[in-house]
Amino acid sequence: MKIVVRSPTRVDFAGGTLDLWPLFNFVSEAKTINAAIDIYTRVELVIHDSPQIEIEIENVNFKKNFKDLKEVLKCKNKNLNILNPILKYFAPQFGFHLKTSSQSPIGAGLGGSSSLIISIIKAFCEATKKEMTVYELVELAHNIESHILRTPTGTQDYIPPIMGGINLIHYNYDGIKIEKLSQPRDSLNLRFLLVYTGKPHHSGFNNWEVLKKCIEGHKPTLKHLKGLRDVACDLLKQIRTGNWELKSLLRREYRHRTAISKAFDSKEIRRLEKIALKNGAESIKICGAGGGGCVIVWCHPDKKEKVKSACQKAGFQVLKAKIVEQGSLVTSQV
Repeated sequence: MKIVVRSPTRVDFAGGTLDLWPLFNFVSEAKTINAAIDIYTRVELVIHDSPQIEIEIENVNFKKNFKDLKEVLKCKNKNLNILNPILKYFAPQFGFHLKTSSQSPIGAGLGGSSSLIISIIKAFCEATKKEMTVYELVELAHNIESHILRTPTGTQDYIPPIMGGINLIHYNYDGIKIEKLSQPRDSLNLRFLLVYTGKPHHSGFNNWEVLKKCIEGHKPTLKHLKGLRDVACDLLKQIRTGNWELKSLLRREYRHRTAISKAFDSKEIRRLEKIALKNGAESIKICGAGGGGCVIVWCHPDKKEKVKSACQKAGFQVLKAKIVEQGSLVTSQV
């Protein structure tokens, strides 16, 4: 049997960091808004009769054969960190060839590792005939990635790979609730550029710094987290009314985020902001935990090509990305 899974990554428009437990309990009405984009992770799982296992990870040029599952789980190679907890959970009773790849730059802030985890889990669910709800998938992936990173992790990054489209995620005492937003994707696609700064970010470290401050009762941090919550609430109101004038909202988001921690900002992000605004962009939005990675550059459609050209001329990589409705796609053949 051959199983192929392709899952999108995501861009986050508001509420990032609030998806981290227990931060959403420190503010009321916490929510995040994000969208799936056509930068994909891909997993190919070929099952065979022998116990032998072959693992191929394209992005790091890793390829290795193992005599069985026990030998894989004993291997300490860091390239297997993302895979071994999943294999331990599913404990497959068959041999296989697993090949993974990702179109996302490493440390891009697009939830690439989260998308890849979803792709791998989906492949083994298909192979083992295990059925899981969206919420069960999110919980499993969230706990596995926390185990891998040895830091607290949020949950928003797993939902776009599964669901696709534009997602509103509510956080409350009884967990998360996912709502698909039906607004036209083209309204967003016409206005945003996705630019890679060239510097990877480190989400686990940035998240831990914020969490530590909040647990210690650091009032300025809590104030700015509430500011991020307010931006998400206001953005939701605008989306529901079809108002895409997001300049002031995204600037508020940037101000609150960079005030929470200096680690969210970087000289590359500041240089990109200066170049983009000078050439007609309206605002920028740091993706994920910041400190590097990707940045959304928000533009009027008439200014988009000029801004794109200026960013590229300055040495930044403008990624071809648009919002897509399709979440994980699983195909299999005997």
